[in-house]
Amino acid sequence: MTIVFPLGVFFTAGVKSASALTVKAGPIWNNNDAQVKCPVATARIGGIWNGGWRTTEWGKMSECDVDWVKAGPIWNNNDAQVKCPVATAAVGGTWNGHWTTTVWGVMSVCAVK
Repeated sequence: MTIVFPLGVFFTAGVKSASALTVKAGPIWNNNDAQVKCPVATARIGGIWNGGWRTTEWGKMSECDVDWVKAGPIWNNNDAQVKCPVATAAVGGTWNGHWTTTVWGVMSVCAVK
């Protein structure tokens, strides 16, 4: 969504996913700035940025959306039942029951709601 203010100032923000967890990222000035700041902000909590962001207080604070958090290797669904609730709770979210392996034997991610 792009909003045009007087004097040609543009404000661009992503649309929040209904299931996303948000991470504060400081001020984000535009979508190009979000492309730099959101991956860093979400990685600090072990999250993966989904592309969504919004400014919550102009010039002071913006939020970036996270749908997945890293959980280390998950070997099977039984293992996910143990690891995903812990990984998602650690970032202030809850597990929605979905998970996937991103690098076999090294890293899996759990979906956050």
